[in-house]
Amino acid sequence: MELHTNRLLLRPLTLNDLDTKHDYAKDEVSNQYMLFLPKLRIEETLLSLQNAVYNWENNNPDNYEFAIVFEDKHIGEIGLYRLNSDEAELGWVLHKDYQNKGFVTEAAFEILTLAKRINFKKVVAHCDERNLPSRRVMEKLGMIENEHKGVRKNRIASEESVELLYEIRI
Repeated sequence: MELHTNRLLLRPLTLNDLDTKHDYAKDEVSNQYMLFLPKLRIEETLLSLQNAVYNWENNNPDNYEFAIVFEDKHIGEIGLYRLNSDEAELGWVLHKDYQNKGFVTEAAFEILTLAKRINFKKVVAHCDERNLPSRRVMEKLGMIENEHKGVRKNRIASEESVELLYEIRI
């Protein structure tokens, strides 16, 4: 399954994406607000990638993890993760050199279209309250901040922070 936007190709992640995925997955500064990143060892990135590839091998995958490709370069990923029959979670990560250029918003609109085709009724997304760029993306998508989900401790953080929950009905 491939999806296209004005500037981007969204295609399933493959094992050939290991080096480019690890390039953005290991960045501690870009991933300071992420729960499951950074992946400091390439073996961690490989395991994550193998799980994504395995999901694509199913006829009815639970997770749809796409490589974000711009000008033939893999610059990040975006995923739709099934929570139940009616609801999915949206998540993304982007290489630091491509942030703040509208790529995530563009890709996320296409993923919301996919979510509707799959018959999800609601899509949610979580973020650290300090992650202003992600909050702006969610707001541009029309997602509404629902509640403070509680606290979270990001993978490399020394302190807990507030987790926000956004949602959109589609």
